[in-house]
Amino acid sequence: MLRWQKRNEAIVVESRDQHIDTAGLGAAAPARAAELPGIDDGGERVALRTPARATIPSDGRPWRIRLTSFTSDAELELVAFPELTPCVLVRATLVNRGQAPLLAGPVDLIRDSGLVGRTSILFIAPDERFAVGFGPDPDLRIRREEESSDEKGRALSSWLTRVHTVDLRLSNLGGAARRVLVTERVPVSEIEKVKIAVDAERTLPAARPDPDGLVTWTVELPPRGHQDVTLVYELRKHEDVVGI
Repeated sequence: MLRWQKRNEAIVVESRDQHIDTAGLGAAAPARAAELPGIDDGGERVALRTPARATIPSDGRPWRIRLTSFTSDAELELVAFPELTPCVLVRATLVNRGQAPLLAGPVDLIRDSGLVGRTSILFIAPDERFAVGFGPDPDLRIRREEESSDEKGRALSSWLTRVHTVDLRLSNLGGAARRVLVTERVPVSEIEKVKIAVDAERTLPAARPDPDGLVTWTVELPPRGHQDVTLVYELRKHEDVVGI
């Protein structure tokens, strides 16, 4: 017995968060070799040796041994990712000036006052730029509010539109002017029946997303002042699309 049924014309989609994995920020100088070792030839073998013999106590506790050291000028900047945390973070960007790579693992953060916290890094090659965070700045605040409108369609149109608005207010409680790099994100569509576009007129200050959907502003905060940032984008989907 044969049976038939109408094919489901709906396109089921779903949103997902995709982490962008980067160990470093790229080379700060030309590559030392014209051809870098690859996976097929086994990579490059590196042996890390201590400058002198070390005696490790047999007490079962972790023991640190100095392998190498280097000094690098650091670029300090204030960055904010309001969707993740309502804080403004201090970020230091520097270059691995050593002759050996930095292995992935924990990092102690030390400033003039001493130890201020811990973070971690991934594998950092020689002459590669990388960044470490030193925690929030106590003088800066961020308030974030997000709103989405109901889906609306036009007459004789098979497309539905939803408007998303993100309002940010940055406040400077200190007596010195500050500059903050603020980053928000918008979704990135992978199908033709879902389109996402930033509203250039209502997004203030004006900004456009990069290929990964990240929108960045440089915000100047006067002493004891504040600044507002607004991001507006439209999500348009065909009526056949369900799931978002």
